[in-house]
Amino acid sequence: MESSQAESSQELYSKNGMQTRVWGPAGWVFLHCIAQNYPQEPTQEQKEQYLTFFTSIGNVLPCRYCRESYQDFIRQPGTMLNYSVMKDRKTFSKWLFDIHNKINKKLGINNCVTFKEVTEKYESFRSKCTKSKQTEPIKGCTNPPKEGSLRKKCELVFYDVDENGNKLAKVSFGSKKERIKLISIKKSNKSDKKLMATFETNGRQKVIHFGARGMSDYIKHHDRERRQRYITRHKKDLGTGNPARAGYLSMFVLWNKPSLRASIADYRRRLGIYNSTGKFPTKI
Repeated sequence: MESSQAESSQELYSKNGMQTRVWGPAGWVFLHCIAQNYPQEPTQEQKEQYLTFFTSIGNVLPCRYCRESYQDFIRQPGTMLNYSVMKDRKTFSKWLFDIHNKINKKLGINNCVTFKEVTEKYESFRSKCTKSKQTEPIKGCTNPPKEGSLRKKCELVFYDVDENGNKLAKVSFGSKKERIKLISIKKSNKSDKKLMATFETNGRQKVIHFGARGMSDYIKHHDRERRQRYITRHKKDLGTGNPARAGYLSMFVLWNKPSLRASIADYRRRLGIYNSTGKFPTKI
């Protein structure tokens, strides 16, 4: 019992940061919602309040490297945080869009959406705040202002996770329920392959060797035509219901990433979407 309490105490006072995969996506949604709700004509007091809040974020993010990067980015040209970006909702939300893309670029994630698309997405989340009546249940800010909005209501979705916080969502392929987890990606011991991925599905592990060694040579010599032929040939296979196969093909066609780490990070992001929706993203 004493040993268990001592371990719990050590964990409680650990200086290690939190995994970004746990708090990162939700944190970005939260910040974008705040920026999208910034006043159209803010007062001086509102400008100071928002500026203080977004400046202070760099001191409280649950990851030391994230704090350092954020503090550095808000001092750089193009993403500098000052009163000029607090002019109105458009300028402020555009600042957050730019800093989000700069952080993604540092992580090796390519920007695939425009500022207009992001604005439309978050505007679709805007609620219609109804006036309460004593004879009717209070709705408050829950319903969207337009019937065709992307989000009819905000739902809490619960997922099973492992001890490391990795999501183990239930995904349906036809009549079969599957859980998929990427255990590891390591260097392959095969001469003609680059990497070796270990997956776990329904308690069973499967190893896939992928990434033709010659693929990096195509990128090195800027052989875009040959790379495009590979993409065209394999892109249709990304819709396969086999998570391991889909993962192999995704990494294969994404071999144009600036670094191996960036390519793996992009694949993990795609696998997260795959776990949530049951479909592997086909956009390269």
